[in-house]
Amino acid sequence: MTLFSESSYRFERRVDEENAINVINRLANIIQEVAGGEILEGVVDNYPVPYKKKTATLNFERLNRFVGKNIPRETVIGILTRLEIEVVDNGETLTLTAPTYRDDLENEQDYFEEVIRMYGFDNIENILPKLDISEKPVIDTTKLSTQVKLIAANAGLKEVINYSFVPKRCDGKKIKYTSVEREKFN
Repeated sequence: MTLFSESSYRFERRVDEENAINVINRLANIIQEVAGGEILEGVVDNYPVPYKKKTATLNFERLNRFVGKNIPRETVIGILTRLEIEVVDNGETLTLTAPTYRDDLENEQDYFEEVIRMYGFDNIENILPKLDISEKPVIDTTKLSTQVKLIAANAGLKEVINYSFVPKRCDGKKIKYTSVEREKFN
């Protein structure tokens, strides 16, 4: 039986273990306010494998190409900082470390989405992407293969299509033929 609740919704998306002490302190304060409990000092913490923060690299050239607009560097850094993302400026790139409660930020494209979302879709023009048209002519192999088949057919050759799903040792009795094909085999 599957039960959907507020708790199951949160736990299937991972609980932020790094924030556990703050949550426990808040809970203790609420218990004290509501029920008059007594808050003791100290915390017992059993945290054998600490959470490893996820880092990614953001390349400004790829971001601007993805967005289709040059978003100022300071604006991008400001947006990410306000989202509590640790930012290290490496010149052409940024090294980004997601906060522990943002498990959805894994790669560069996730950060692109965050920048676009906070920058505002209305600030990005709807324009078609620029495509480079090569000067090399495109070879139409369809015409060539059709001409080769015609020449071969006029020379008396026949095209054969082999089906790989027919067993190697097949006497022809197991295959259902049309009446015309059956006459050829008998």
